[in-house]
Amino acid sequence: MEEDHYYREDKATQASLQPSLRPTNSLLPNLSSTSHFLILMITLTLILLGIIWFRLVSILSRGPAKPRPRPRHGLPSPPTHLLIILGSGGHTAEMLNMLSQTPNLPDDFTYRTYVVSSGDAFSALKAHEFEQSLLANVGSLSSIPDGTEPNYDVVTVHRARKVHQSILTTPISSLRCLWDCIAVLRGTHPDLSAKKSLDGRRRLRRPAPDLILTNGPGTGVIVILASIVLRFFGDAALLPEQRSSSSAQTGGQMRSIFIESWARVRTLSLSGRLLRPFVDRFIVQWPQLAETGASKVEYIGPLVT
Repeated sequence: MEEDHYYREDKATQASLQPSLRPTNSLLPNLSSTSHFLILMITLTLILLGIIWFRLVSILSRGPAKPRPRPRHGLPSPPTHLLIILGSGGHTAEMLNMLSQTPNLPDDFTYRTYVVSSGDAFSALKAHEFEQSLLANVGSLSSIPDGTEPNYDVVTVHRARKVHQSILTTPISSLRCLWDCIAVLRGTHPDLSAKKSLDGRRRLRRPAPDLILTNGPGTGVIVILASIVLRFFGDAALLPEQRSSSSAQTGGQMRSIFIESWARVRTLSLSGRLLRPFVDRFIVQWPQLAETGASKVEYIGPLVT
């Protein structure tokens, strides 16, 4: 009888504990579905990151530019577009000095766009003076295609970071600068002048730049980043006129050359270190910089005279 009493008490205890166990067991299916959802999200994230990685590798590892197609007899050469990034003071002086030594610059590049930062009136003035000197050297407008006057633009973008600007507000100003640079490359920036079509009626935007040239100002970093963003999305990021342009067909669109400042003798600038993996050519003016063993670094002699 005593054993039966203990047996009944043990059954009663198990029965009292049973309800408390049921909710715990009911959570198991929910935990299982949650883990499956997390695994699915992680897998999709890894796949997306892989696609982005391979796309970036493909656009950053493109080969040399293909030769431009020769125009048919009697037809004008396809237009070319050079985008030049100017910086305050020494960067602008060096860049214009190098451009002044480039033979046939107006003939080789039909359109020229100079990008300056807000507040840099000096660089904008020097760009206009340089273009006036080119026009004086040409001596006539015969080499300039019809409907392209003016065949150059000076574009002002927001400064990525002002002197002594707080590091907390720098990302906001850099994003504004990036947005402006994307508009410049797409030909939608308000400072860009439109050109007439062959019938003289429709106004067309400038073609996407064939070549981006920079020698170290901070704005150059943002412009190169903007070009990578547009190349990542391909034709979907360009205007219809730009998609059908000859530059897009030859694969030479938005190639970039970084020329390290002549003042950099032993170490690369911060802009140079940031852009070296992303530009198509990286040129230095002192042999010591080429002897560091860094990839893409080319020494072709001093370019500033």
